[in-house]
Amino acid sequence: MGGLERGERNLTLQTLERLAEEIGVGVEELLDGISDSDSTVDKNYP
Repeated sequence: MGGLERGERNLTLQTLERLAEEIGVGVEELLDGISDSDSTVDKNYP
């Protein structure tokens, strides 16, 4: 979890689904309010 929080690891859809299930919410609730402008883009990624 810490690696996700620090941006060292990427979150997969499967992990997102498991996280939502563990905390008792839907994936939609986890993503609610997130926009494209909120994401971090690595401009050096090919």
